[in-house]
Amino acid sequence: MAPLTEGDCYAAFYWRDPGVELAFLERLARSYALPDNLRVLDIGCGTGRLLPSLSSLGWRVVGMEPHPGYLAMSRLVAAEATGTIEVVAGGFGDLEAVSQFDLVLAVGDPWWYLLTPEDRADALARSYRALRPGGVIFLDGPNLDWILDHYRPPVPSEVRYGEVLIRRSPEHEIDPAGRVWTHIDTFTAPETGETVSTVHRFAMISVEEISGALEAAGLGEVKTYASWHARSPGPPEGPRIMVAARRGSVDRGIG
Repeated sequence: MAPLTEGDCYAAFYWRDPGVELAFLERLARSYALPDNLRVLDIGCGTGRLLPSLSSLGWRVVGMEPHPGYLAMSRLVAAEATGTIEVVAGGFGDLEAVSQFDLVLAVGDPWWYLLTPEDRADALARSYRALRPGGVIFLDGPNLDWILDHYRPPVPSEVRYGEVLIRRSPEHEIDPAGRVWTHIDTFTAPETGETVSTVHRFAMISVEEISGALEAAGLGEVKTYASWHARSPGPPEGPRIMVAARRGSVDRGIG
């Protein structure tokens, strides 16, 4: 039996059917009148959960992931899928593309992992350069102020992943003054005695801060959405913040 990895643990507890997200992203592309055969970058693609579904729309897909274990799993997922999928190593700070994508996605918190305004601004500047004129960026992450207002301590859970039973024990460290939320997962496989721990730190960012950062990066037509089921823009009033913005059709300069 292979050793338990972070990728296994992520897939066991966080992999879910992408149908609702796919339908939303297809509606989003239509709402911005993006081309049918658009080229999309899924940055922070994790274990590749969205990649085959994005490709199934006829989109040309590039996944980008900095975590070596997740990267390896996403490459396996891409190799087994049909369509045009490329997976490359790296995160926002490694993005050097210029005018190559119609849609840049950061689904499942990647932009929130950037803990300083400077790093987040750099990520948006790089995303702006990577987009073609008229292209769209979409950010999805936790509404941590809302979650804090409705806080409930996380509870343990367990699932069977293949032949292995995995138990997950989550905990939080919250620093409202420093605007950082730390999520710690401890995974154990009681049948083998293995333990894997992961630590994720998120910036606590308001909708107003996000909109301001997008506009400062030259991205306009900012729209927020209440959930993956939303069919039109609206204020985020739950545990997720979902926001889209467009690079103008007139190039403001990408030096």
